[in-house]
Amino acid sequence: MFTRRRLSARFTVPTLRSATEGEKMKDKVYEEIGPNYRFFLAWRHAAFAGGLVILWGTCSLLISAYEKGLTIAWLIPLPASLALFSLWLADRRTRQIYRSLTQAGKALEDNNPGPHHALTDIGIPKDAPWFPKKDKPLSKFFSQSFALDCFFVGSALGLLMAAFFVFDHPPSIENRPQSITEPCDRAKAPR
Repeated sequence: MFTRRRLSARFTVPTLRSATEGEKMKDKVYEEIGPNYRFFLAWRHAAFAGGLVILWGTCSLLISAYEKGLTIAWLIPLPASLALFSLWLADRRTRQIYRSLTQAGKALEDNNPGPHHALTDIGIPKDAPWFPKKDKPLSKFFSQSFALDCFFVGSALGLLMAAFFVFDHPPSIENRPQSITEPCDRAKAPR
């Protein structure tokens, strides 16, 4: 596909044999952009699903530990909050990658508008206002990115607040079992 042309005794530069090979390479690159875009978009959806699972599991475990009277229950939300914060950072990076893929696809489409032109045209521009205006009806509040930012950061901060609340209001001593084999009084009470 490439021939080598000598610039000097030490360097060689690949040159294309014909314009059709350049077009073939451009087509191959264009074909690769779509699967990569879908791959990174799937990562974003997986991060959101993982965040929901972490949030649900942590809340469930925290409530169970608090009801059983465990004094270290306040430690449960801390690693989950760190995990949600990490997922938020990964989402921000993934967002940049798939936006750059749409821009690269648009550049390869040239004057033949295709799906990448449409993806970049319907996206909310970076200079969009926070609140809608007549000349710019799209705002950053109506973007998927803003919704995911609110979810990840809000969940992480909510779990940190839950940890501080449980630390400040430890479980009552009455609900704690006296030993490992003895159930708590509430479990003995008739229903």
